[in-house]
Amino acid sequence: MTHVHHGEYFIESDEPLSTARSLQDTAKMLEETSPDVDLIDKQPDIEWDTRPHLINFLIEAHAAFALLPETLFLAVNLLDRYCSRRVVYGRQYLLVGCAALLIAAKYNDKKDRVPKIT
Repeated sequence: MTHVHHGEYFIESDEPLSTARSLQDTAKMLEETSPDVDLIDKQPDIEWDTRPHLINFLIEAHAAFALLPETLFLAVNLLDRYCSRRVVYGRQYLLVGCAALLIAAKYNDKKDRVPKIT
């Protein structure tokens, strides 16, 4: 049995130490890339109740372009991470969401599925 500590996480595995270290690296990456909820609360123009409206819009756009499921999850993660680190005003929130979906699509999807900007 392999035991690895990482911050507040304790990883226990029957796998060899290299796998446990990989799990530790994954936990560290998740910790570093998770949005800071406290900073999102400090947005001057955005409330938590506006987020579901933007997410619904992103879901509709995601479906319209037939993008991969992972693309939507990455887009929401990018949106939340950006909003936890930068001030986003209400009129820019939709634009940031669309940019997150475009970046996620370029990263995850095939070229023919990625929306084109003209």
